[in-house]
Formats: sequence, C-alpha cells, structure tokens
Amino acid sequence: MNSFGASRYTAAGKELLVSYEKALSDLEDHLFLPKRLFRMRWYAYHHIPWMETWDIVRNLIDNGDAAEFGHGWVGHSDTVDKSGKLKSEHTASLDEKQKIFDEWNAKSTSWGRHAEALVAKAFSDQGYLVSRNADFEYEGGKYEVDILCKKRSIRPLTIEVKNILSEVILAPMAFDKPSELHRQIEKEFKIGHGAGMIPILVAPFVDSSFYLCCDKYKGLYCQTYLQLLPVGEEELKLKVKENLGFGNLRVVSTAPDNLVRWVSRVEEMWNDRYVES
Repeated sequence: MNSFGASRYTAAGKELLVSYEKALSDLEDHLFLPKRLFRMRWYAYHHIPWMETWDIVRNLIDNGDAAEFGHGWVGHSDTVDKSGKLKSEHTASLDEKQKIFDEWNAKSTSWGRHAEALVAKAFSDQGYLVSRNADFEYEGGKYEVDILCKKRSIRPLTIEVKNILSEVILAPMAFDKPSELHRQIEKEFKIGHGAGMIPILVAPFVDSSFYLCCDKYKGLYCQTYLQLLPVGEEELKLKVKENLGFGNLRVVSTAPDNLVRWVSRVEEMWNDRYVES
C-alpha cells in the first residue's frame, strides 16, 4: 500500500486505516465489483459505516490502489496496465461479473413485489386486515401505500417495503441534500403520521440513525438483512454469491423467521417507544 496509511490515517484515524486495509483486501479477493456492492460488502460484513465507505472508494482510486471503470465499477490496480487500460487476461472476468450484475438489477422490480407479498402475509398471519397498494386520503390528496394494515388494538399501519441492496437507508435529515429515495421515505412517513397512522419501513439494511426519522413521525423500521427472492432464482442467487461475493440473498416462499418475529412484536415495540406509561 502507498503512503495513504502513513500520512493521512495515523493515531486518531486508526479505525479509518483499518477500514481502508479491509477494503483493499476485499478488492484483491474479488478484483472487480460495482461500487455500490463493494460498499455494501464493507457495511454488511466489516461493519464500516455506510457514509465512510464512499470516502474509502475515493481514496482507493486516488491513491492508485483501485481503478475506475465505466457503469460504476471499480477494480484492483493489478487489473490495468500502466496506461490504465484493462489487461486482456481480465476482460472475460469483468464481462461475466457485469452480466450477472445486470441480470440481478433487471429483476429487482419484480422482487420488490415478491417482498411486499411476503410482508403482507406476515401481518395477515398476526391478525391484521391487510390491503396492498392501498389508497387513503389526507389533506385533500389521495395517496397510495405498499401495504395498509388494520387491527383494533393499534392504529392503522402504513408499510413501505424496499427490497433493494443498492443503498443503506439512513435518516433523511442526516443529509444536506437527501437522495430521491430518502426524500420519498420521509414523505411517506410524514403523510402516514399526519393521517393518524403508524409509518413503517421494511428494508434489508437500515442504519440506526433512521430512528431520527422514526421518532419524528412516531414510526418503526424492520431491518431484514436480506434481499428476498422468489422460488426459481436459486441459480442467480448462487452466481451472485460466487462471482460478486454477496450472500445476503435468500430464495423464499414465506417471510423469513426474523421478519415474522419482528411483525409479531410491532404493537409491543410501538407502545414501549411512544406510549407514555
């Protein structure tokens, strides 16, 4: 490694140096990865804060330990020649990884609907009256929510399901300029709360900072740690794990146990957090 560690991340920056070294080792193992997935691996497997992962990507590239490719990909510096051109012996490997990644992305929309169906069934099994793609009115406007759940013992629930692995969801108010995804989520929480309901987010990875959004709008979130795939996608799941090094995908026909347990505790969790004793 170059002078990066010695010059910039010493003493007070020791943790950042360790993160950099883990990221570089990760890139040595996989050679090529999409930047977003590269960052997601560090967050999920090495517990590196999501926002910090972006700085590490930039530093890997700026310090010559990584090379940047088109369409948001990054590769180890050993895969390019002195002019920065991809070495011919690595062309097939990069092409194969990109092909798998593109197939994975192309199916994400349908997998979102699959996850919604599993979440809806989990709530139904707990005695909720469940409506999918439900409309409700608020302040003269008409809004649609992924899942609307009703039960006599608790306020109605408006549930937003995100079955994506491209983003760790943080508190929207943590950003000066939140992304479209974060603006959308906060808008849905604000409307749900304003309409007298309990807004809920279900997603693979949600940063603990999201409690800022939850507490502002009296909502909850469920972090599943998984992207949920329908039966029949076993081969793609295996290819993603073997070629892209990411194993937080699960082929399921019913909600995973951790999600089922979380759903069973919604009333308890909400009362404990927001109802004064």
